Amino acid sequence: MFNNRHPTEPSCMYDPVEGLRLAPNTDPTEKIKELEDQIAQLRERLEKQGGSSSPHSQFSHVSPAATTSPNSNENGDIILPTVRLLNIIPPDSPETRFRSPTTSPEIVHSGDKSNSKAFMDLLFSGWNPDLPDPATLNHYIDVFFRCDPCGSRILHKPTFLASMLLSPRDPGFPHSAILHAICAAGSRWSPQNVITLADGSRRDQFAEFHASKTRHYIDKTMASGEDIFSVMQACILLSWYFYQEGRWVEVWIFAGFQTRVAIPLRLNYPGTFSTHGNDSPGAYLAPPKDFRDLESRRRTWWMTIVFDRIASVGGWLHAIDERDLGTELPLRTEDYESQAPVPGNPQDLSSPDVFTRHPPQYTDSFILLIKAIMLFGKVTDFNVRGNLRAPTAPSKNQNPFFLPGFKELDKLVSSAFLDSLPQIYKNNTGISDAPEGSSLDTDLFMVHIIPHA
Repeated sequence: MFNNRHPTEPSCMYDPVEGLRLAPNTDPTEKIKELEDQIAQLRERLEKQGGSSSPHSQFSHVSPAATTSPNSNENGDIILPTVRLLNIIPPDSPETRFRSPTTSPEIVHSGDKSNSKAFMDLLFSGWNPDLPDPATLNHYIDVFFRCDPCGSRILHKPTFLASMLLSPRDPGFPHSAILHAICAAGSRWSPQNVITLADGSRRDQFAEFHASKTRHYIDKTMASGEDIFSVMQACILLSWYFYQEGRWVEVWIFAGFQTRVAIPLRLNYPGTFSTHGNDSPGAYLAPPKDFRDLESRRRTWWMTIVFDRIASVGGWLHAIDERDLGTELPLRTEDYESQAPVPGNPQDLSSPDVFTRHPPQYTDSFILLIKAIMLFGKVTDFNVRGNLRAPTAPSKNQNPFFLPGFKELDKLVSSAFLDSLPQIYKNNTGISDAPEGSSLDTDLFMVHIIPHA
């Protein structure tokens, strides 16, 4: 009788699949031990550096750009951004952290041992070493909420800022994918390490690093489904960054990714949740926990649809048909941020006269922008479907008013929508002058522009 010993676990080999990264066959305990050894080596390296270098020579050339450069790890043995996080002692004024090194070399503090200890304390607190130090990250979060008119609306700002005060290990701390996406988006108004490529285009190395990190989380979620809603929100933020940078291929691809993820999450159902049909395959979200969770899902969904319509501006098919959008329109931004106990918006795209009736309690420039973009989507649908099965191109002599549905759509776009706007929005293009400076409501401005596009 053969005495063969079978292993405790099977050893499997898998064929490579294009586009899918296989998880490394690594024992978690070995990986933890390896990381502990690397951290110990890093600590020893920092202590030696602190003993052999003067404070001025060690830190005088550390610029804010270097603190966030993705190439700051020169040793190659561990991806720990030592230079990025080493300078974590805040200076006297927050603004000085973002000046050029030639104008403010004195801003970097000395005290090698205190910096080393603070650096290690930050790592052991659970801080993601790929993120900038807390002061730099908070700067970009502030810039993002103040300047980004698109992606920021899916996040509840008061709650998000409060969650940044939690421990990085706390489940309520923002997902790293969202933080990386915010860094990439915010860099448009606070650039670092900008280089010019051979074709004349400009690239911000700081933004590229954090965009690549966001994409890493997206790839991971595509394979595992882990943290799918948070990563989807990060994808929306990154998509708007690509749109603002004019990176159209990535815009189209990421627009498709968002819509395909949103469908199995049931975000297209009323209340962003469905209690029926759960026997079909898919990854579903639990019911919304509270008002903020519900409205965050609504806004995430509608920003996905808005982005899909914008990405199809050239006359390409939309990823989701208008008839499959059952989610009610979001609440006003002021009600969302204040968490006012307001009932859900009674309007969705199937509501009668949704493009010409605007209830005051459920109308602001953002909701009007959604309606304007969905109206633009109707025009795209009409053109695509009209040409899809036509044997020849439309004749120049063809009267479009004889085409079914054109007359009604033309009236809605050319006059009915803009004429139906409440007076406060009809006579205001979003530009306002004030003693402290002019301001622009980009949503309202686009509401007036889109029907003429």
